[in-house]
Amino acid sequence: MNSCLPRYLTLTIACVALAACGQAAAGPSDSAPQAALVGAWGTRGSGAGQFESPSGIAVDGQGNVYVADTGNHRIQKFTADGLFLGQWGAPGDGDGQFLSPTGVAVDGQGNVYVADTGNHRIQKFTPEGRSLGKWGVPQAPGAPSGVPTSASMDRSGALYGDGAFETKWDTHARPAGVLVGPAGVAVDGAGQVYVADVWGHRVQKFSADGMFLAGWGSQGSGPGQLDEPYALALDSSGNVYVADTDNDRVQKFDSNGRLLATWGGWGAASGRFRGPRGIAVSGEAVFITDWANHRVQVSSLDGRPLAHWGMPGSGPGQLQYPHGIAIGPHGRAYVVDQRNHRVQVFKMQE
Repeated sequence: MNSCLPRYLTLTIACVALAACGQAAAGPSDSAPQAALVGAWGTRGSGAGQFESPSGIAVDGQGNVYVADTGNHRIQKFTADGLFLGQWGAPGDGDGQFLSPTGVAVDGQGNVYVADTGNHRIQKFTPEGRSLGKWGVPQAPGAPSGVPTSASMDRSGALYGDGAFETKWDTHARPAGVLVGPAGVAVDGAGQVYVADVWGHRVQKFSADGMFLAGWGSQGSGPGQLDEPYALALDSSGNVYVADTDNDRVQKFDSNGRLLATWGGWGAASGRFRGPRGIAVSGEAVFITDWANHRVQVSSLDGRPLAHWGMPGSGPGQLQYPHGIAIGPHGRAYVVDQRNHRVQVFKMQE
């Protein structure tokens, strides 16, 4: 833990009324909870416990914290209080290597799933970092069926095998199971894996071993459409909450992709967003990292604003483009403070 930080710093949550569609909606009241900064760790660098523009974060059942250290192309593992436990990964496209990993999730057995964004795939590991499998990259010509290869795809849909152009899919009709810049990943109680497929503008659902099960979404701003969704999270009923990043909103779906609710819109008022990048659900609350507003917002499960905290800066409790968020034991919110190259830990106070 960073010893330069005060042990307990209370941050007053701003209370701003939300105005939408010409009508004022209720925002957090003056008696809304407060968030207390209870810890932080990390500095910029490539050493153990240092970060370079980290993105995703997850907490396992024992309280261990996994961070997608994006710029260092690795995963780092810590205790709940920030003590470094280990790391794995290096730049590349081989097993256990990464290219700008963005998202990370842990299942009930402790297996770790990583959204290997630049390699357009999901990788699965043991808690110690031993490779268990991978999927999402389109198959190169001549490769054995179902075995990922060195094939790669750019965001336009162009497929390359061993560096040579092979073919191109329509950007709105990519094959099911193919991933293009996956950034968010979440696992439900049955072990099914949900992926926010950023440049595919969709959500895809897989078995624990990578078999495609379902998918939904297309690029656009209409109900159920998505524009570069960066993250997703699940509630205890299996509903899926998507940070619809370039639409500056959150969309809620059931586990089969039926739209249940939408909230947000561009802006700085409570309940509005500027590029939401991370999302987590705990109990009856949804936590969203409001990236360009440099804050975390909390809403009810149907989108009613409850609270928000954070302001631009590098001091204790301040944020610079917060990205991933995870809720750990005792209700602690672990926030990836991306441009400050650190993790900050907050506790909601009644």
